[in-house]
Amino acid sequence: MRAPARSARGPAPLPLLLATALLLLLLVLASAWLAARGPWLGIAWEPTPGGLQVTDVSEEGPLAGHLAEGEIVAALRAADGTRLPLAGLDPDRDPHNEADYAGYNAYLDRQGRLAEALNSGAHLVTADGRTIPLEPAARWPLSALPPSFWGYHLFGLLAAMMGIGTWVFRRELVPARLLALSGLGFFAATATNSLYLVRELALPRDWFHALAVANHLALALMVGALLALMFRYPRRLLPRGGLPAIAALVIAWQANEVAQWVEWPGHTFYLPLLAFFGLAVVAAVRQWQCSSREPESRAALKWFFLSIFLSMGLALAVYFVPLSLGAPPLLAPVAMIGFAATLYLGLAAGILRYRLFDLERWWFRAWAWFFGGLAVLLADVALAWLFGLAPVEALGLALIAAGWVYFPARQWIWRQVAASTEVRVENHLPDLVAGLFTAPDPETAGRQWRTTLTAIFQPLGIREGEPREEVRLADQGATLIVPDLEGGPALQLLYGQEGRRLFTPRDTERAEALLAVAGRVARVSRASAEAVEAEQRRIARDLHDDVAGHLLALIQGADSEEEAGAARAALQALREAITALDDPTERPLELVVEQLRTDLESRARAAGIPLEWATSAGPGPELPPRTAINLRHILQEAVTNALRHAHPSRISIRVEGDAREIRLEVANDGVPEADHAAGRGHHNMAQRARELNGKLEQGPDGAGLWRVSARLPLADPSPRMGEGHPPM
Repeated sequence: MRAPARSARGPAPLPLLLATALLLLLLVLASAWLAARGPWLGIAWEPTPGGLQVTDVSEEGPLAGHLAEGEIVAALRAADGTRLPLAGLDPDRDPHNEADYAGYNAYLDRQGRLAEALNSGAHLVTADGRTIPLEPAARWPLSALPPSFWGYHLFGLLAAMMGIGTWVFRRELVPARLLALSGLGFFAATATNSLYLVRELALPRDWFHALAVANHLALALMVGALLALMFRYPRRLLPRGGLPAIAALVIAWQANEVAQWVEWPGHTFYLPLLAFFGLAVVAAVRQWQCSSREPESRAALKWFFLSIFLSMGLALAVYFVPLSLGAPPLLAPVAMIGFAATLYLGLAAGILRYRLFDLERWWFRAWAWFFGGLAVLLADVALAWLFGLAPVEALGLALIAAGWVYFPARQWIWRQVAASTEVRVENHLPDLVAGLFTAPDPETAGRQWRTTLTAIFQPLGIREGEPREEVRLADQGATLIVPDLEGGPALQLLYGQEGRRLFTPRDTERAEALLAVAGRVARVSRASAEAVEAEQRRIARDLHDDVAGHLLALIQGADSEEEAGAARAALQALREAITALDDPTERPLELVVEQLRTDLESRARAAGIPLEWATSAGPGPELPPRTAINLRHILQEAVTNALRHAHPSRISIRVEGDAREIRLEVANDGVPEADHAAGRGHHNMAQRARELNGKLEQGPDGAGLWRVSARLPLADPSPRMGEGHPPM
């Protein structure tokens, strides 16, 4: 695993990441403390034409027993008797949802009057005229904070930690800094949202306005940083001074909102967001055009832009666009923010797939270690706080919980992620070793090598290039170049996992290990083959020089023609064996058959039996020496068995073949002896067929004939090491 380079100055990445996480958690706690400071009624309601309808009353709240679900509160009566109608009031509304500054200010003014009345002894007036005195609790219980409050912070923490987690490992990269700024802006925006969007009824005007301004400043920071990122990554599109220009544009946008100088048409708050989205589209198109000759950049861009436009586009479509058109949003604000937060999850997946921001798999391992320590810390604090445990007891239970829950879950998730991006090499080593060791020629070994690389790395394609001696990455990870085992053209693997990711240094290490194993196996296989060939040549020389000489002497000194014929047959078999051992020359099928035909016809004539031949028309295939010898012996043995054991009136022979196999058949009309099929001759014929990966059958055919038929493949006729030959 290649570790990230540590910056020459500043803290190491993981301690900095941990410190940032703790700081963000402290900010969440501070946000919860601020949210709990306001007066608490313990009421949930929703707007109706006649006022606010109660949907829930907390049993622990100050209004328990005074209001019931379904009742409508029509107004709030201040201490001075002023009636403040609640008809048409949406207490959950974001003031920025108003289309212009006048609506924004009017909503804040109304909120301010309601908040002032709440804090000065007001009464609730129900639709049926009942008056209920208000005595709000001074603080909210933390358990009363709604789930949306924690949802805002969860999404904000996710965005901030993804941005900071990229920056701490690549602090020297401007794009990493911009991503971190966008994540911090997202966190600040959700934190301010959590403070004013979870109010029960109203907030003081100045406090509400300050939170709303801070929210849009944070939103502007996120949007501006993302826009600058798209103009800067992966190619720098803006000239020097371009980033300050974007910053100035964002500052002018927010200054106009705060000072309320110029109204935008349609929706003065959200139309600029749509304009910035349009600029992001321009940046995406330009980046795509500039990467037309850079396949690795385009692969990263697809994922990068998919993450941004899918998340932000959904957020705009379900929330901001409907509001800009004067319609209600399709989803609640917290759901919209959840959509937007998927941007950072998409970028995290892009780091794994395409090494965005030059980060690799170790980035995920660093996060795994970080979350392991954080899980123990949080579990320790939660146990001590919720159950009042002593520090030692809480720490022990936290370690048990982390060990039994977090770490197994983490390992399972990691296996799922790793399984989609990396195939286990050891699962393919047996096939590679067996295939290379038994390969009869370099071409077959090369096919096995290519098959193994394809199975492990799953490239989108493979092409051949200049010969190479080492494994290396090319095209920024789009290509993995692997040498050929025999020094031929190198294999260029294009895009890993069928185009879903780039290659990494980890892939280089795996390919180098495979190459080392394959090289050793190939060398051993070549040495074994060379040793076998050398031994075959030695045996052939000995047979030629010694045995052949003795057989010639036997022929010359034979006392009878029968003895001379037997010696000549033995000499012919010896010459065939020497040829198979020492001469790889292939011979045409028709030549092999013609040479055998003369011998078999003379033997049949001597027995007074006609011999009928049938061969395929046209040129037949070329036969390796071993195939030719085995074919000859099978035909000789089949005819000999017919003459000796069946006493036929005629014998027919048919031989034909093509590029795939030889097919032969010997039939006679005799009556074989009872033990004929189990004799030594049949065993020898079957063994010779098996030597060639073929099959031989014999027996009556139902038409009064005894048939011997065989099919002999031509794919790999050479005998393998350790396979014996039948006796001649």
